Amino acid sequence: MDLNLIKNILVKDFQYFSDRGLFHNERDDPLTGNLLLLDGDAWRMLRQKMSGVFTIGKVKVMFFTTVNVAERLEQACDFIVNKGVGQIEVKDLCARFTTDVIGECAFGIECNSLQDPKCKFRKMSRKLLERPRYSLLIQSLIFTNPNLARRLRMKAFGKRTTDFFMGVVRETIKLRRVNQIKHNDFMDLLIELIDKREELLKQGQRVEEDDMASGLTFEQACAQAIVFFLAGFDTSSATMSFCLYELALNPDIQSKLREEVLTVLDKYNCQITYESLKEMTYLEQVFNETLRKYPVAPLLPRVCVKDYRLPNSDL
Repeated sequence: MDLNLIKNILVKDFQYFSDRGLFHNERDDPLTGNLLLLDGDAWRMLRQKMSGVFTIGKVKVMFFTTVNVAERLEQACDFIVNKGVGQIEVKDLCARFTTDVIGECAFGIECNSLQDPKCKFRKMSRKLLERPRYSLLIQSLIFTNPNLARRLRMKAFGKRTTDFFMGVVRETIKLRRVNQIKHNDFMDLLIELIDKREELLKQGQRVEEDDMASGLTFEQACAQAIVFFLAGFDTSSATMSFCLYELALNPDIQSKLREEVLTVLDKYNCQITYESLKEMTYLEQVFNETLRKYPVAPLLPRVCVKDYRLPNSDL
């Protein structure tokens, strides 16, 4: 719980604690070979490749997509209010929003779950989180003994889930290649990395299966697409829901926040832009306080990979 020690482990002395020790089994469960779960050199190489997606330029491109989906969220809210539904599940509404955002940013497809809560993409995402492959007991075994779980050839994702997400990525890649579509988004980066590997193989070069410096296999690309989805879909919707809950409990803070939003938007012709959002400092404070009270990742596992001396101690 010591803040300085946490900062040393996560930032300053990261080279000692680069591994997470989480379960991954690329041989039997290819979707686990992703940036969130991998360790060692494979993780470093993958992070180097993926970090290009989060440059300011790329984020701005994805930001426009997010704003477009937000406009559909507004329409969905109007429909709910005008229909007089009564009580609604806000967490589900937020999850449909994040599903649509990530569906367009990571997979390049319009999920339309805001219009159709029963669309297949939404149903699969709910199944992924609400109906895991194993019981809590088996999940605990996998989490605490990843090496044993690998030897037992266990999997984190079910066959239907794997087939669905791989099918979505396959169709998206096929569509973009045939029609020469470029969106300059996450999916374009994955296609570039797949093409790079395929080009090297065409030239007769020997490329090892785990050599991510030479591009990605189709399965490895699918794994990165699903982690983009998993890392952003439930975490973001949970934070939004808790934030709305706290704003409902604290109407004075809600009024102050609304006043800031309206004041800033007034300067930008009522348009939500990357720049206008950066000016909403109180909004950022509200989200930071929400995350302090309701951390979406309460546990950050790290494995010490080489001898480390605790600062100011003989340990």
